[in-house]
Amino acid sequence: MKTPPFLLAAALLVWASSAHTAWLAAPLALALELSRWRRVRWDLGTAALDRLWNLCVGMLLLHGLYLVASDDQGLGLGAWMSTGTPPTLTGNRATETLRQALLFLPLWVAPMILAQTWGRMGPLPVSTFSWYLRLRRDRWNNSGETEDHWNISWPYFAVTVVGACAGEPTPVRLGALVVLVGWALWTRRSRSFPAWAWAGTYLTAVGLAAVLHAGLRPVEAWLTEVESNWLNRWFERQPGAAESHTTLGMVGRRKNSGRIAFRLQTPPGAVLPTLLWETVHDTYRGTVWKNEAGPTFTPVSGGEADGTYTFASAASREAFFHLWLPPGSRSIVPQPFGLRRLEEVHATGLESNALGVLRATDWKFGAVPVFYGRTPTLHAPPTPKDLSVPDAELPVLSQVANELGLTAPLAPAQKLALLGRYFSGNFAYSLYQSRAAVATTTRSTLEAFLLRTHSGHCEYFATATTLLLRQAGIPARYVVGWAVPPPVADGLWTLVRDRHAHAWTLAFIDGRWCEIDNTPASWNEAENQRRSAWESVTDGWSRLVFEWGRLRLWGAGGRTGILLIAGLLLVGLLIQWLRANGGRRSAARTAPTTTPTWPGLDSEFYAIVCALERTAGERAPGETLRDWLPRVHRPGNTPAAPEMVGELSTLLALHYRLRFDPASLTPTERHQLRQQAEAWLRSR
Repeated sequence: MKTPPFLLAAALLVWASSAHTAWLAAPLALALELSRWRRVRWDLGTAALDRLWNLCVGMLLLHGLYLVASDDQGLGLGAWMSTGTPPTLTGNRATETLRQALLFLPLWVAPMILAQTWGRMGPLPVSTFSWYLRLRRDRWNNSGETEDHWNISWPYFAVTVVGACAGEPTPVRLGALVVLVGWALWTRRSRSFPAWAWAGTYLTAVGLAAVLHAGLRPVEAWLTEVESNWLNRWFERQPGAAESHTTLGMVGRRKNSGRIAFRLQTPPGAVLPTLLWETVHDTYRGTVWKNEAGPTFTPVSGGEADGTYTFASAASREAFFHLWLPPGSRSIVPQPFGLRRLEEVHATGLESNALGVLRATDWKFGAVPVFYGRTPTLHAPPTPKDLSVPDAELPVLSQVANELGLTAPLAPAQKLALLGRYFSGNFAYSLYQSRAAVATTTRSTLEAFLLRTHSGHCEYFATATTLLLRQAGIPARYVVGWAVPPPVADGLWTLVRDRHAHAWTLAFIDGRWCEIDNTPASWNEAENQRRSAWESVTDGWSRLVFEWGRLRLWGAGGRTGILLIAGLLLVGLLIQWLRANGGRRSAARTAPTTTPTWPGLDSEFYAIVCALERTAGERAPGETLRDWLPRVHRPGNTPAAPEMVGELSTLLALHYRLRFDPASLTPTERHQLRQQAEAWLRSR
């Protein structure tokens, strides 16, 4: 059953006002209405319709991939796939992604309504829309059954109305939608009711819907806030600026995933900092570190023009790197010790608290140049809180400090050295805590760590170091952040993962703050040993999403992606047409080609050459193997032994005969070359 004249055209124009795609909707509406007066029709078979629907499904999936990988309108799933977990899966972002998907749905299924309108077949076969039913098509033909056909005019009208409703609501658009739906329902009304009764019923339903929507808006806002807070509380990975909950005393193994938290990009030859800190805490209660000196954030001045925020004057020797944070995945910004300035910050604002923690609002995807020096910049001067020790931990801290001589009148540098030797010589790094280790009669978990187990992860070492320094009279703070791993193979990119999360100490020595990390260096190796076997797969997907995000930076945002998908749609249509019309003819005219094979390419001597090049260096351009062998050196730049050169010369003679002698080698000589070459490789 077809829609009445001009209904689909009107629906497309209303949709165009929502999606801002009048340049697409107007030609489509004109094409649909012209088919009523033009008798020209396409002779499309089921195979062509199947390919057309496959193309529509492909464009739908491509648009979905674009949405989830985008930084401004997606679920945050681009960050999810690149990191392994949804960091900020909020209700607002989920709703926005669904809205964008519905908004452009009429565009991706438009080829099917055009195929029905201008096709000689008319209503489309049901099997076109189902790959499963396509398999049963031959059975229907053999049994003489007739396949059902669908007229998709009304479904396409419904899709267009839903797409128009997904746009930003305006009074004019809402009025147009009311008229549009009323027009459609009017054509399908029952003739047993008077027109005035139908109109009164429809207007009453519209009025009740408007009243109900207005009354539910406060409830909707409350539910959205509750949902966002609940989801963020469960899925958010980053530490809180106000407090950091440690796992001290927790039985079992501390698990850190291999998800990529963020990326660092460095110029050739640059040296990255070893640590990037996020939050600082000054008060320890139970197993929780808190920030009681000043958790309130205030805006950081600057950045309005070009996104540059300056925190200290330029140092004589500055270093820099590019920070790539996933879009919207975190609000706390990781920073190096001695931060000088941030440039090109892709956020609506930047805030800082009294302890120097930086928090961004609405972080966008992009590279942020980070400049830093050696001296600290954002850390506030020490306060009495930086010397306070919890009463519950005072006995064990006093005992250990007295045994180490930390309370003696020594210079702060000497106390730091004593404490460093104490941890490096008596403690080990461990991710596992047994029940027997924590279920003791001691008064605290820290006491068991210092006096009995001597084993724990970075939170144990950082907490103990901070409190022991305070007991020794040195102001200290607890820091949470990241240990920067070595760069990947190309040397320009560094992947900071969840398992690189770290904790250490800030100590106030000789009038300035210094970073103190007493966690054994073996912690990084222990974390890497728990790397997942699937990490290379997830890294590949993460790289794909990341490069897609970088590609999007070249365009103007969302509209660029839509134009790209529309262009791919046209390319796909062209490919389908070429496959249907020119593929077989071109294949029949193309003569098969063969690649000539040369004798001796399977010689085992090539493996020997590769082994020698790894230790002796590559051959000079144009240098033959016979001239190169006398120059071969062993590791350590010592000349090769004469017997080795002689053995290789014998094998080289066999290799040359295999490659260039028309008579080649006898089976016995071929076996000799293979056996001696493999024996030489095993001996090396």
